[in-house]
Amino acid sequence: MVIKQAQNFTDEDTIMLVYLIDNHKPIGYQGWLALEKEYNKWAKTNSSVLSSLLIKLEKNLLEMKNNLYYILEFSASIINAFRKVALFQSIIMTPDFPIFLIRETKTS
Repeated sequence: MVIKQAQNFTDEDTIMLVYLIDNHKPIGYQGWLALEKEYNKWAKTNSSVLSSLLIKLEKNLLEMKNNLYYILEFSASIINAFRKVALFQSIIMTPDFPIFLIRETKTS
């Protein structure tokens, strides 16, 4: 009987995965999650294909995290700028504000 392997999996990868499934006998989400963690731990040191894929995935996740931090910092600076504009507008709209400091543009 011929079993079709997943692309990029070696025989060693497949054997280890079957071995872990047989040992864990996962039932439900938590069981499969535990199996996934153990397999990924093994793959980082033993499977050249999966090891390189996991390293690339970790780098991509770190890059996405850094980009998200940049976006959040940029968003915060925009929010602060809007707050300053709103504060300035609320100040100049008060009757106590010296009107001669506001320049009016004349339209023809």
